[in-house]
Amino acid sequence: MKGYKYLIVILTFTLLLFSCSHQTATIKEIKKTFTTYMFSDPDPVAHPARNIYPYFRFDGY
Repeated sequence: MKGYKYLIVILTFTLLLFSCSHQTATIKEIKKTFTTYMFSDPDPVAHPARNIYPYFRFDGY
């Protein structure tokens, strides 16, 4: 019976060692340019009659 207790203690200790040996977290801050849709410049003056954001008119497909 004592042999089983030692085996359980050794297995538990081994599992604890393996669970503690994880990799460390790394955080990187970089500048990256994201390409977006090539819209022409919207009109900087807001027109209250047009309820379209960001102030340009969509004429259809």
